[in-house]
Amino acid sequence: MKREHSLFSFALLLFGFALIFLGFFLLVPAEGRSEVFWLNLAVVCVVYLVFSVTELGILGVDLDPDKEISALGTRLFFMRGYAITAVLLIILGNVADLSFRYQLFFQLCTVSIVLGGYFFSGMTTGQEAAVREEQRANRQGIEEMTAVVRDIEWLLLGESLEGSPDRRRMEQVRDRIRYLSPLGTREAEETENQVIHTLGQIRSAVSGGSSPDRDLSALWTRCDELLRIRKNMYHP
Repeated sequence: MKREHSLFSFALLLFGFALIFLGFFLLVPAEGRSEVFWLNLAVVCVVYLVFSVTELGILGVDLDPDKEISALGTRLFFMRGYAITAVLLIILGNVADLSFRYQLFFQLCTVSIVLGGYFFSGMTTGQEAAVREEQRANRQGIEEMTAVVRDIEWLLLGESLEGSPDRRRMEQVRDRIRYLSPLGTREAEETENQVIHTLGQIRSAVSGGSSPDRDLSALWTRCDELLRIRKNMYHP
C-alpha cells in the first residue's frame, strides 16, 4: 500500500511538471524564449516542488508541525514564504520589464535568505533537543524518588493520616521532593541515589511488615536528612 502511494505521488509530481512545461511552451513562442523565460520556468518548477512537499505531501515528507515539537513550524514558514515571494518576483519582473540580471539577482537573494533561515532553524532544533535531554537527565533522580514514594503511598493506602506515623512521614518526604530543583551535578546525583536507596528500604519494610517501628523511623529520619542536604544544593 505504501509503495503504491509512493508511485502515485511520483506520477502526480511528474504530471504537474509536465503541465508546467506544456503551459510555458504553449504560451510563449519560440522567439520569446529568452533567458528570463528559462529563469521563470526553473523558478516555477522549484515553487511547485516546494508546494508539493509542504502542502500536498507528494514526496512522502511529513512536515506536519503538529507532529513535531521543534522548529518545524519555522521551516514551513520559510518554505511557504519562499514560494509566495518567488512567484511575486516573477510577476513584478514581467510587469516592470526587469532585465534577466536583476531578476536572477532577486531570485538568488530570496533563495539565500530561505536556505539560511531553514538551516538556522535546524541548528536551533538540535540545540533545543540537547537542552531538553539535559533537563530530562537532571530530573531523572527526582522522578525516581517520586515513583518510590508513590509505591509507599499505595502500600499505606489503608492507614489513616492521623493514626499512622509512616503515613505522616511519607507525606513530609513527598512534599520535600516536590520542591526540589533539578540539578546536573555529581554531588546532587549521588545524594538522590542515596535517597532512592533509603526509600527502597522503606518500601521493602512496609511491604514485608516485619521491621520494627524504630527501624522505619530511622530510615525516615535518614531520608529527611538527605533531602535537606539535597535541597540546599545549587547550580555551581
